[in-house]
Amino acid sequence: SKYRELLQHQQMLFVNIEGETKGKALQVDAVYRMLERMEKKTGIHTTPHMLRRYFGNMRRDAGWPLEMISEAYGHKHTDTTIKYLNIVDDQLMEASDQYYAKHSVLYDVEKLL
Repeated sequence: SKYRELLQHQQMLFVNIEGETKGKALQVDAVYRMLERMEKKTGIHTTPHMLRRYFGNMRRDAGWPLEMISEAYGHKHTDTTIKYLNIVDDQLMEASDQYYAKHSVLYDVEKLL
């Protein structure tokens, strides 16, 4: 991408990509103002924390190993990364869906009456 070299070695999630502050972290209030403008245009409320979680979950869904996601987050321990990801919720939902699909006849109440 156009900004790959600039962003490749960044520790920050939000970075200025042009101007005098190119390569430096965006100020916290600038990030929140940007997200507020986006919310007014789209009606979708978003926070930096939500975007951080999204970043990790999209990489997990793309097949990235947990260790790589953890490194991308800058976490020392994968346990911290797991808290950001929806691993448990997603796995429980998938297992539940598979169970009910396999045993659907047991839950068809009308057939049991």
